[in-house]
Amino acid sequence: GLSDAQIARSWSVLLPLTDDPSPTLEDESKSNDPSSLALNSIRGSSLHAVMQYAQLRAQKIRKTEDRRINRDDIPEVFRVIEEHLTGKLFSRSTTDRAVWGQWLNLLFWIHEDWTRKQLDVLFPDGDQEALLHNASWKTWILYSSFRDDTFSNLHQVYRQAIIRLDGADTEETKSMKSTRLAEHIVVAYTKGLLSLADDDLVALFFQHAPANLAAHAFEFIGYHLPDEPQFIKKATALWDWRSAQGMSDEESRQFNLWFERLNLEATWALRHLQKALETPGERWRWGNIFKRLLELYEDHSAECIRCFAVATRENDYSLAATKDDELWQLLKKGLQHPEETIRVQTEDIVHHLGSLGHFKYRELLKSDQSNSPDHQIPSQGNKN
Repeated sequence: GLSDAQIARSWSVLLPLTDDPSPTLEDESKSNDPSSLALNSIRGSSLHAVMQYAQLRAQKIRKTEDRRINRDDIPEVFRVIEEHLTGKLFSRSTTDRAVWGQWLNLLFWIHEDWTRKQLDVLFPDGDQEALLHNASWKTWILYSSFRDDTFSNLHQVYRQAIIRLDGADTEETKSMKSTRLAEHIVVAYTKGLLSLADDDLVALFFQHAPANLAAHAFEFIGYHLPDEPQFIKKATALWDWRSAQGMSDEESRQFNLWFERLNLEATWALRHLQKALETPGERWRWGNIFKRLLELYEDHSAECIRCFAVATRENDYSLAATKDDELWQLLKKGLQHPEETIRVQTEDIVHHLGSLGHFKYRELLKSDQSNSPDHQIPSQGNKN
């Protein structure tokens, strides 16, 4: 790493650049991307370098002194930030706000109380301050990793972002800024930072989010939820809560991903899978669904066959199975089941598949007749 002398020398070079006039407010008025301008301008890149300098000092102190950095270790850094936020270098610069928004995690980590007091400057209220607010918000939500302490301090800022969804057009609600907002809300909920209370951010999010954004929240859980009991419990409670409210078809269709990837309690999962399968819309990834149904079949035969019957109502290319794949095995097991009701339901599915043009399943009816519990070979008797 760099020596103390090298670090000090880098600061002496960096400091004069932090009050460079580029970019000007006129430059900013011609750009709709403060984060990009911050990376491609003298002052913006210098302010980023100030925070990288602070990060470097923090790493060195952790390594040499085995402790966490604090404000007293880097007064020169906070002097620069304060001059730009409220001091002699203050301006209505979206570039500066974009830098501080991106480094909020580090600022909270170094000095939480000081950073909390700057939030009104970083995220000012009012329509006239929207450009400054959005510059800080966009770089935070897009380019910073989720941290519990930062999220908890930004509770009101998240509330404002959720309410702004009301006036957003479809393109905006599909933007990464909006999808990251949805992701942060469900991450905070599954980590226990939020509840399902009417006045908390989860309820507010689903109240204001359009169907596509609410669906993204459930999709994100399906892909990224840690496979640990406490997280699964939170996720299933969220699904039950949202289902009771009357979730959209787009949200309901995300359950196929949950069923494939999450270690859900089987009875609960199969009950919700059947409801989700009845939701009209895009095709499902049937191969993974059939594989999971096959895994659960021995202990939940009736529920699996009911789900299977719903899944095969409409034709789909994935129903053109080959022998011994999951679909074939499910039908075979159903036809050999000791309960007549399940055998009859499975036979109905085979006939329905035949009506859709999948005639090969008729082989199962022929080959499994001899294995049916009710099938008996007549005695030949004595011909003499």
